Amino acid sequence: MDIFGHANTSYSNVFFDLNNMIYENKHIEFTIIGLDEFGKSIPSTLFFLSKYGLLGKNIKFIKSNEIKKEWKKCNIWITDDEKIIKLCPPNKKAIKFNTFYNSHFTHTEEINSLTKINKSWLTYLEKNTT
Repeated sequence: MDIFGHANTSYSNVFFDLNNMIYENKHIEFTIIGLDEFGKSIPSTLFFLSKYGLLGKNIKFIKSNEIKKEWKKCNIWITDDEKIIKLCPPNKKAIKFNTFYNSHFTHTEEINSLTKINKSWLTYLEKNTT
């Protein structure tokens, strides 16, 4: 999802779908990651997430050079970022969230809506989802 302070959501019910996924899968630790956000973009992102009522309790901000380290902490990463997908280790799963600005590349696992997440993906090794 686009997560800057005044950006639009990727689709109209994305936060309903995200909160529903978090609520229905309490046994899974979900983490929202902001990538390469600096200065005032961090409070703007937190404002955006609160404005739309995010129920998740794990929010993290990392730099691009920390992506490999973060992959060690999770099994599935849902992202629109090609760099994160390319750095996916062979024993992990990257799911591309399609947007108008990332149509220049494809991936084997792609979704347009969080409701399209396959239940088997959520139980993939039963660890963290980012």
